[in-house]
Parts: sequence; C-alpha cells; structure tokens
Amino acid sequence: WFRSGMIWNIGKGKVFYFRPGHETFPVYKQPVALKIIENAVRHLAADK
Repeated sequence: WFRSGMIWNIGKGKVFYFRPGHETFPVYKQPVALKIIENAVRHLAADK
C-alpha cells in the first residue's frame, strides 16, 4: 500500500500531510484524491 496521507499530533493541534503527485497531473480532481481529503477532514473534525 502507498501511504497517501499522514496525520501528526503537534502540540494541541494536528497536521494532515498529503502528497498525491505533481501539479502537471491534475490529481486533485480525481475522485480517489478528493475522497482522501474528505476522509481526513472528517477525521480531524471528529476530534473536536
């Protein structure tokens, strides 16, 4: 499996890192990439 994103606990906050590829390929418009970002936002928001 490819680690597409990671979340770090830093101080009292969290950082989500996502490295999908190079900007010459519009990966942010791909459904899978959008789902990864959506899942990260939901996960981070659930901790509030």
